[in-house]
Amino acid sequence: MECDPRARVFLGDVGSYRRGAALAVLAACAVLDGIPVEAALAPLALYLTDTAWTLQRRIRAGERWFEAHRSHTYQQLCDLGWSHQRVAAVTAGTTLLLCLRNNSAEAQREVHEAGRAAHRGWFR
Repeated sequence: MECDPRARVFLGDVGSYRRGAALAVLAACAVLDGIPVEAALAPLALYLTDTAWTLQRRIRAGERWFEAHRSHTYQQLCDLGWSHQRVAAVTAGTTLLLCLRNNSAEAQREVHEAGRAAHRGWFR
């Protein structure tokens, strides 16, 4: 069995918008179900940051922001010689670290709140 690493399908703008909208709805549903906003947005943070940065940079440069371009970070990394697999691995790793960091911060907040509640109980 041979494994061909080259992509045969490209999402394009329509597929990307649909996937982005689906992830936004999932994040909103998570927040409505009581998940902290930070936890719901952590998996999307890298993509939201890249999109916002690219969009503001293109608008400030006077570029037609609604036209096709190769300005996103992953495109620039590929242009610098990074393989798609390397870019995907770094992206996945960074996203995982953001999620773990957020999870750790949430756990610390819970411990802190439990400590405060216990402290209030001791000094009544």
